Amino acid sequence: MDFSMGLVSAIVTASIFMPFFYAAYLGKQQQKIINKVFKQEIDLFGYSFDDLEQWRNNLIGWDNTHSILVYMRYSSNVLDKQEILISKIVDCNVLVEDRKVRRNGKIDSTLLKVDLRLEISKRKENVIFLNFYDCYGNYMEDHEIARAEKWKKLILRNCTPQRPLKSAA
Repeated sequence: MDFSMGLVSAIVTASIFMPFFYAAYLGKQQQKIINKVFKQEIDLFGYSFDDLEQWRNNLIGWDNTHSILVYMRYSSNVLDKQEILISKIVDCNVLVEDRKVRRNGKIDSTLLKVDLRLEISKRKENVIFLNFYDCYGNYMEDHEIARAEKWKKLILRNCTPQRPLKSAA
């Protein structure tokens, strides 16, 4: 009787925890696939990044040898890649979109979206948005503002902004 009760307890415990272990295993397999796709793309185009950051299904890198900024996002088995020439970047800003909701007399803020806005020229149609966070996306974290600010500083430090000169007199 003790053996059968222990066996039933082991089966019930395993049936409760096995889905969690299986989900963790699937997540690791998906991350391996994403890392492999990014590595293949880096090797294919011969990038040598001076500064590189990969999180979840995104990758952003700074390649001084080719003078480009590379942003890659892998979602739904499709790789979206953008290469931006460093010399073409005029300005860079971090756009944060949030929603403020009043709950129980307190104002609560929910982060909706974080984008890095790159101006390629002074015309409005030459603007590129690199998405760092979207509350509706998969594999996203809500602390991407610091990451976007870091890349803004890096871009502004290495590009030569073409701002009008002010006269001294």
